[in-house]
Amino acid sequence: MLDAELVEDDLPGHKARAHRVSTALAAWSRTLRAHPWPAAARAPLADLATRLDKARALWDKAARATDADAFYVPYDAGLTLIDPDADIPARESLKPATKV
Repeated sequence: MLDAELVEDDLPGHKARAHRVSTALAAWSRTLRAHPWPAAARAPLADLATRLDKARALWDKAARATDADAFYVPYDAGLTLIDPDADIPARESLKPATKV
C-alpha cells in the first residue's frame, strides 16, 4: 500500500510496488513461455513474453532507484510496455475478445 501518490512523497512505498510488479511480470512471462500454444499463437505470445521481460527489467530498476528522478525514467518506460492495447496481437492469436 502506498502512503502517497507521488513518488517524491513515498519512495520506499513506490519501490516496493515496483518490486511486486517486477515479480508479477517475471511470473507472467515464465507462464507464457512454458505453455504449449497453438502454432498461430506462438510468435505473438513470444513477442508478448519478450516485452514483459523488458518491462520487468525496467520495473526492477525502478525498485532499486535511489531517488525519485531515478525511479521515474524506468517506471515510465516499463509502464508503457505493459499497456493493455499492446497485448491485442497476442490475444487475437488466441481468438478471445480483444476489446478492453
